[in-house]
Formats: sequence, C-alpha cells, structure tokens
Amino acid sequence: MERFNSLSKKRYVYWGFRGFLFWLINLKTWKWKNLISFLTLFVSHKEHKHLLGSLSLGLSPGFFIGLILGIGGLFLSFFGGLTIGLAINSLSPVYIGLGMGIVGGLIIWLSFIFVGGIFAVITAFYNINKGKEYMFEKRYLFFWWKNRPTLSEVKEALVYFHSKFFVEEIKETLTLLEKIQKNSPSAETLISYLESKDWKERFIGSQLLVNLGGEAVKYLVKEFYFPQLKEKIFYILKNISYETKKKISDKVDNLVCPNCIVYFWKHKIKVPQSEEMVTFYGCRECFQSRHYVEWSKDKHIVAVLDREMDERDFIKNGIWYVNYFKLKTLFDFNLVELLKASDEEVERFCIQIGNDRDLYRKKRYKNIICTISRNCNLQVETLNMVPSLFKEVIFKN
Repeated sequence: MERFNSLSKKRYVYWGFRGFLFWLINLKTWKWKNLISFLTLFVSHKEHKHLLGSLSLGLSPGFFIGLILGIGGLFLSFFGGLTIGLAINSLSPVYIGLGMGIVGGLIIWLSFIFVGGIFAVITAFYNINKGKEYMFEKRYLFFWWKNRPTLSEVKEALVYFHSKFFVEEIKETLTLLEKIQKNSPSAETLISYLESKDWKERFIGSQLLVNLGGEAVKYLVKEFYFPQLKEKIFYILKNISYETKKKISDKVDNLVCPNCIVYFWKHKIKVPQSEEMVTFYGCRECFQSRHYVEWSKDKHIVAVLDREMDERDFIKNGIWYVNYFKLKTLFDFNLVELLKASDEEVERFCIQIGNDRDLYRKKRYKNIICTISRNCNLQVETLNMVPSLFKEVIFKN
C-alpha cells in the first residue's frame, strides 16, 4: 500500500511539474492555443483531475489577478519602505523600499494563488463536472486581457493538446464532432445542442454552426429573442463573420452560388435590441457561404429558355448556360437566349423581370442583349414585351 501511494505521489508530481513547465514555456507566446491547452490538461486528465484539475481552476485566475495586484503591492510597499527609511534617517532608504516592495508584492501574489487554489479545490472536489462547465463557459475570465478566442482557435487548441498528451476525453469530443458532422445535421438541430447541459454538445453545436457559415444565420437570428441563448448566438455570429471574411471577403465579387446562380454579397445584420451589426459574406439569395464557383463578372451567364434543354446548367467555351425552366426563378444572368418557348412562358419570364426587386439585377437588365430564335414562333404582342426590358434584341435563324 505504501509503495502504491508513493507511486501515485510521484505520478502527481510528474504531471504537475510537466504541466507547470508546459504553462511557463508556452506563456511566452501568449497564444490562446497554448493557454487553453494548459487548462484542458489539468481539467481533463483522469489520473489527477480531482487534485490538479481542481487546482487549475483557481490557480489560473489566481495567478494573473494576484500578479497584477502583486505588482501594485510592490510599488505601494516600495514607497512605504522608502518613507520609513527616510523617517528613520536610514543611509539606504531605497534598499529598504525595494526589500519591502518585493516582499509585499510576493505576499499579495502568493496569497491570491493560495486562496484561489483552496477555493477551487473545495468547489471542484464537491463537483468536478461543475468545474469543467465553469472553465468552458467562463474561460475568457482566465485571460481577461485577451479577446475571446474564435471557435476555430478553440478547436485548434484541443487538437494541439490531444496531439501532445493524448487525453481520452478530448479524443472522444473530436471523434464525436467528426461523426455528427458527417450526418450533416440541420441548423435547427445544432441550435438545440446549445441548450445541452454537456459542454461537449454545446462545443460541437457551436463548431458545426460556424461550419455552416451564412446558411445558419437566418436560423440563429431568430434565437436572439431567447435570453438564455442570446450571448451564445451573438458569439457564434461573430465567428461566422470572422470565418467568412477570412476565407472569401477578398474575392467575394467573383463568387457565384451554384445553387441559386447568384453572386455572393457582403451582408449586414443588425443585432436585435442592440446597436451592434454583424457582417458576413455569402450568397445574396440563400446566404450560404460554403459552396461557390469562381466566375468573374465579365464572363457570361446566359438565361436560356429552351424546352428541349435537359440540363439544369452547363459550361461550354467559357460561357455558363442556365436553363430558366429548370431553375424556375430569376438569377444573375447577363445574356438571354429565347430558343424554344411558348408565349405564356416568355410572358411569365418578362413579368418576373419587371417585378424583380433585386437592386443588383435591376441595374443590369438595361445592359443585357437578348437573342431570339426564329423557332420560337412568338406572337407580336409577346415580342413587343421584350425590347422594353433589355438593351438590345437580336433575331437569328
């Protein structure tokens, strides 16, 4: 039994020393990836989660808060010692001040570390899972001088940490994340994860909502009116803004949504009951930001009205032909070809264009050339509708 206890103590000392060195070395980089990894190390490792895991919950904020107050205590103690030295006519009042300053600063700093550690041990021993929940939800308090990390940085931290220490709990979380992602859950399903009591499910829900990008925005905005989710939703929206800006903002003018055949756009959404705005990039029509075709605006997208065209769309010789009858809605075209269509179909197309409220398209219609095939056999009344919509109408055999 004594030998077993000795081995256990050595294991605690080994992991504690390893974690402390890991913390100090990586502290120099001031990276969220490393700092979060340190916390996760202590909280997640099963062999010592009750001791060092709980200690970390108090030591981390205690270390930084104590450090700041300790520096303040150092200066106060220095001036106090300097004053005492001058009052007693000491030959070296500065040395007295420095000595008292260092001692006073260290006492304040170590006191905060000690009190924070004891408090965390008591609370986390009472319920270690509560400690984990606290760390996940309030991790920004541990590093208050930094902005809250993006969700992609949090994921990187877990992957980085797992690659170094192979913690089973993190492996399970990352495996579950991949498994759920393969099933392509809906935005509504992922939003329900945010209300889970398990931090892993909330983490996965947040990650996958950000992965959905602009597609998830319209669902997330609806949840703003529920107070219990408002803070989480705003955080996720800011992450979508960050990720879409990073990935596509520099080329957004030349991206087309393959589903809607509509160019991407810079969207701005006002946060309800707030003056804040969230900006993200995605399809002008459906908001999605994951799938796109790079297609510069000087290249042609042709709206084809042809009952004999089987494909929904295809690209040939650098021209994108889109079957209006298959798409059944307007899109961002800059040429029109009427090949084989009835009067009713052409009239419906013209009425849609006349009623189009999309400001981007309305500006372009007057620069579009429409080609009409002789095979259309359109009536004069229908033919008279077309020139009023487009820049030029050309008839061809």
